[in-house]
Amino acid sequence: MISFYITGIVEPLPENSHIRYEMLLSQKGHFGPTVDILKSRKVFGGLIYLKLFPSTNISELETSFQTKLTPYLEDAPGPPLDAINHKLQAVYDIHFTPGLNNEAQPTIRRSSLHILLLVGLIMLAIAIMNSVIIHIARINFNRIPTLIIRFHGGTKLHLFVQTFIEVFISAAIAFAIAIFLLLVFNDTLAHNLFVNWTISFQDSAFLIFVFSLFVVITLLISVMSSAYLLKNETILREATRPKGIKLAVPLVVFQFIMVIGLVGFALLINKQMNFVADKDLGYTSENVLIVKVPQQNAKIYDFRAELLNIPGIINAGTAHHYPGYRLQDMNFTSGGYTFPFKFGFLDTDATETLNTGIVEYFAASGRDATDGWLINSTFYNQLRERFTHEQIATGDFPVDESQAEGEGITHFVVLGVMKDFHYASLHSEIENFAFFIPRPEDRFNRFMLVRIQQSKSREVISIIEKKMAEIYPGQPFSYSFLQTELNQEYASEKTLLQLINIFSVLAILIAGMGLVGLSIFMTEKRTKEIGIRKVNGASVHEIMQMLNLVFIRWVGIAFIVATPVSWYVAEIWLHNFAYKTRLSWWIFVLSGIITLCIVVITVSWQTFKVARRNPVEALRYE
Repeated sequence: MISFYITGIVEPLPENSHIRYEMLLSQKGHFGPTVDILKSRKVFGGLIYLKLFPSTNISELETSFQTKLTPYLEDAPGPPLDAINHKLQAVYDIHFTPGLNNEAQPTIRRSSLHILLLVGLIMLAIAIMNSVIIHIARINFNRIPTLIIRFHGGTKLHLFVQTFIEVFISAAIAFAIAIFLLLVFNDTLAHNLFVNWTISFQDSAFLIFVFSLFVVITLLISVMSSAYLLKNETILREATRPKGIKLAVPLVVFQFIMVIGLVGFALLINKQMNFVADKDLGYTSENVLIVKVPQQNAKIYDFRAELLNIPGIINAGTAHHYPGYRLQDMNFTSGGYTFPFKFGFLDTDATETLNTGIVEYFAASGRDATDGWLINSTFYNQLRERFTHEQIATGDFPVDESQAEGEGITHFVVLGVMKDFHYASLHSEIENFAFFIPRPEDRFNRFMLVRIQQSKSREVISIIEKKMAEIYPGQPFSYSFLQTELNQEYASEKTLLQLINIFSVLAILIAGMGLVGLSIFMTEKRTKEIGIRKVNGASVHEIMQMLNLVFIRWVGIAFIVATPVSWYVAEIWLHNFAYKTRLSWWIFVLSGIITLCIVVITVSWQTFKVARRNPVEALRYE
């Protein structure tokens, strides 16, 4: 039990801060010796923040770090300075940079954010176009009353103001409902989709943005709906001109383009995420439990021995790093060549727990060898381009004459070669990678990797908790499943998938409402034609086919335009993955077929009623 004095209360940091803490502890006192030891080493787990001048050359500063740090760290324990990669990370960009060391907050890829913004704009455009189409159809329905108003002295300005008032009222209602829904679901959306980011409705910038958007949308819909007022025609000419909605046609085609694109992109994301779920990672991540050990000490080996006696536990091993966890970077330099690689610490039992395949052990003691590196096949093949197999197996690498003793990593003992596996997410290619296997007395790992039988997971976890309480009394039991942590690597894509699916459904519903209004207008406009055709023997099927053919043509035009654009956007998004599914042609064909089916069903519902009318009533209508 450790006692602490509470010396003050710190105000919480903003929600968007990448730093999270519940308590700040002094470097002096109980933790003083540990901090002093860490500060005396080359590798220190703390974060260092630098405030730079605006004119600072970042790349030159990173390059100069080695020279600047040499006087302070040259004799400190740890790897040579030549082996360490020095990189700076901008704080303002930290939420968009996945895979950072010591970054506790989830990140979102900037490409995903751009796509979400683009989809939001598309949804807004679809809604605006839909509203314009409905108002154009309504204006054509009310053409006779409008002409009467014009005949009695009404000006085009009066008609525009009337349209503006109608649009203003409908837009105000829509914005009020939207804000109400945001208020109700703000916390739910923040928790499930937006990583605890919430909308501040008291923020003046948000209020100004909403008001500006409301004004722009109201004016835009009003102007586009009143485009017919720009024509310089007499009242008599307007009265004799056939009813038509030429402006609505490109708007409907635009809607179809957006819907086809959204549906196709949603299908692509689903296909890629299924590819990620089914991809062979080169090791087994299912049913692997990660138990965090509270302290790094020799008790972890006693803990492992106890776990192996529990029924339902298949294997267990200690690790300081594991696939998907924050890895470290290093350089191996020999013979004038530098080989950068990522690495982690664990023991051989952990590699067997993960089922990482071994190609060959070089050491005579085989799997029991320690104090060396297990490198992956990619790393081995790159070394083979410069060195012989015997040099790699024996660690007999050449040393540069110009290289002083102790500089660079030249004493590089390779214990064996592993099969390539995905130590990181599928966003990254498999590059040089190694696990360092330390001697048990030299380093005590902080995690226990435990493979358990799925059918006994609950009881096994309960027993592990009891065993940990016996070995580490008073310490919290913290665990997670490896598969769950690996899935967090794709949190950005999963959020994007959820939102794209939602937006696709909303886009279909919005476009469907516009289609209903437009189909009502078009069928009513051709009521007399339908009656004449029926009198001359046309069947209901033929009438429906005639009315649907117009919309089918529009879908065809939209498909031709949407396919290359969607293909281009999909290619850009797939560049986020080093390992990705094929961009199949059937995705876009299927999105076109889905859109076509929705259009045919929506329009047929209205045209079927019109086609079944008594032709006498149809002729009497005119």
